[in-house]
Amino acid sequence: MSAPEEMRRSERFPTTGPAELVVEIDAGRVDVRLDATAGADTVSVEVAADAEGAPGWVRGLAGLVDAASGLEARFGVDLGSLAGLGVRRDESPEERAARAVAETTIAWEAGALRVRSPQEVALRTVPLAVVVHAPEGSAVTVRAGAAPVDVAGRPGTVEVATTGSVSLDRTAERSRIRCGAGDVTVGRVEGPLRVKGGAGDVFLDGVTAGVEVVTGSGSVTAGRVAADLAVRCGSGNVTVRDASAGDLDLSTGAGTIQVGVHAGVDASVDLRSAAGRSTSDLPVSATRSEHDRSSGTVRIRGRAAAGDTRVVRAGA
Repeated sequence: MSAPEEMRRSERFPTTGPAELVVEIDAGRVDVRLDATAGADTVSVEVAADAEGAPGWVRGLAGLVDAASGLEARFGVDLGSLAGLGVRRDESPEERAARAVAETTIAWEAGALRVRSPQEVALRTVPLAVVVHAPEGSAVTVRAGAAPVDVAGRPGTVEVATTGSVSLDRTAERSRIRCGAGDVTVGRVEGPLRVKGGAGDVFLDGVTAGVEVVTGSGSVTAGRVAADLAVRCGSGNVTVRDASAGDLDLSTGAGTIQVGVHAGVDASVDLRSAAGRSTSDLPVSATRSEHDRSSGTVRIRGRAAAGDTRVVRAGA
């Protein structure tokens, strides 16, 4: 359901190339769409109230604001005089949402777009849906207290910090993601990537640039890997489905590690498990035969405190 017009703003800005995009909100959702051709000379942004995007703690805070407004009306307390609180007597949730949208900062200067939610406590309880369209190659920075972040298209540098989920079509330049509780999904990793997660899982489809992943209690799954991959899990499984090149340094406290090695690729394997089994289904040789036609080498180091570690042929 779309927001009423009074709860929605949109603006457009001309650009001659990739832009710098900075979005800072407390709750809601952030969608960034990077276009290769259509709209390549324009940056557009839409901000709308997103009542369905409020997590539990935001709804609880909104309830406190409503209660404070009621107390103000009943006892004549002037809460509006308290700097930064932003409570208004008899203001309905709809009116508060419209005010939050109106007071959201949308600024464009020297090729940089900045979107920032209001700082008053009452308005920070309003989740905002922010949708940005910009040229391909634009740098993306998102700081969100509780919001899923979705970046479609080919970005420049990416920096995301949120407790919600994160989804990127690809990374092309150096990128960093910090995610408190949501899942992280990246399609193609074509630029160096660092992911720091809390309780969510991490999914990487194709890896052709170096990746470092650190999670607290989430599992990590990578599809095709042809570059260095370092993974540290407090607890969670680590799975690489098809490794053809690179150094793989994988460890977990409580979970399994499994690596599939691409057909025709040699593997240097070093596996250890304190409370589990370490096995390899690959043929073992102390030296490489001079007639070996393998296309490359992948180096695998796997460490598990409580769980099995295993190397297999990809697809097995």
